[in-house]
Amino acid sequence: MRPLPLNCRRFFNTCAEILQEGDRALLRHKDIVFLTKPLRPYDKLDTHHGVISHNCIIGKRVRDLITTNTGLDYRVNFPTLEEYVTMTPRFVTPIYPQYANLMVSLLDIHASPQIGSVKSHPELEILEAGTGHGSLTIHLARAIHAANPLWPEKKARFSLVTNDNQPPGLPHSSTITDRLYTDLPPSTVVAEDQDNLTKDGEIQQHRHAVIHTVDISSRNLKQARKLIREFRRGQYANDVEFHASEVSAWIDQQLTLRGKHKPELIDKTFLSHIILDLPKTHQHLEKAASVLHVDGRVLVFCPSITQIIACVKEIENKQLLLELDQVLEVGDGVAGGRGWDVRAVHPKAHLREEQKRQSVNPVEPDVPATDKTQGTLGIDQRSLVNESSEQDRVAATFKEELGWEIICRPKIKAVGTGGGFMGLWRKMRRT
Repeated sequence: MRPLPLNCRRFFNTCAEILQEGDRALLRHKDIVFLTKPLRPYDKLDTHHGVISHNCIIGKRVRDLITTNTGLDYRVNFPTLEEYVTMTPRFVTPIYPQYANLMVSLLDIHASPQIGSVKSHPELEILEAGTGHGSLTIHLARAIHAANPLWPEKKARFSLVTNDNQPPGLPHSSTITDRLYTDLPPSTVVAEDQDNLTKDGEIQQHRHAVIHTVDISSRNLKQARKLIREFRRGQYANDVEFHASEVSAWIDQQLTLRGKHKPELIDKTFLSHIILDLPKTHQHLEKAASVLHVDGRVLVFCPSITQIIACVKEIENKQLLLELDQVLEVGDGVAGGRGWDVRAVHPKAHLREEQKRQSVNPVEPDVPATDKTQGTLGIDQRSLVNESSEQDRVAATFKEELGWEIICRPKIKAVGTGGGFMGLWRKMRRT
């Protein structure tokens, strides 16, 4: 039987693996569960039932028993991705694993091992605007990981490239291209040796898929990078690029770097999918749609249905090439997302009044002959709703100056609590 290519082989053996220094272990005794810090010799874990030395964990196999100094046994294992995300410290509320898995599923990503020539940019590039805790970032990295080659473990290194064209009023923009974090001043590039920089360039040239995650908070980026670095020995670290910037500014910067900023260029697309999880999402839709490939997805995650409505109105008013696919509500008691009906319509009363006006005083119609009486904008919504009054607002009708109204109501009468809203759009082809 012909052996599998190198990048088809398993990187991390999940069976009978030995815990090593730097790993994070999960200790369990019935309903008592602890996630350790990265294992270090002579360090220890204090519990309510005694002390466990890290030296007692290092070298153990999964499912082995560890005994505290008081005689209580804990079973040791590696944490699952769900356990790791929910038990790690956070500065911001994470996108919980059940929601992150749904978002990845909506993007319909199919990554497979590839062996090919060196390319200047990967074939699959996904933008995540709003890194936050890094929960969604690591789920996206797992989804694309199979498309990238395997690389041996590298020494710690740090590379920081600042963006001098950062718009005023925002933190200084930077692009972080290393896998491990070191506190260094801005405008600095440091490496253990030149060979490390060469390896980093080789990784970027041979990657077939990458996640670009953007956030204006350097603290969030540092936390997210640490989260990915410490999970299963940094298995997904090379699949992610971190960028400290505002999302629209980052897109402009990428267009310049890729030589697509010239006004005469019609095709400026380079992103396969875009996820927007940030305030005032609708203000970034036009810029995002301009760099999205045809049939690429734009996934919006908002805590309020009114933010989804703002996106619908923005797409209608600016005639963006985005077609609403679905709107989902997620939360407690809403398995798999509950569908919502969000549409922009012309009320019949407005149409009758317009026809009556034209019959009395015929004029050239302001709308094309192929007038759309009703534009269906299917949206799926989900978000974290913290106020009980949210359910009272979701069914409200929003009237536009041009006669458009927004219909917004659940497709199912059952009412759930908590959760959030997801809106999924697809990029249409220009005709």
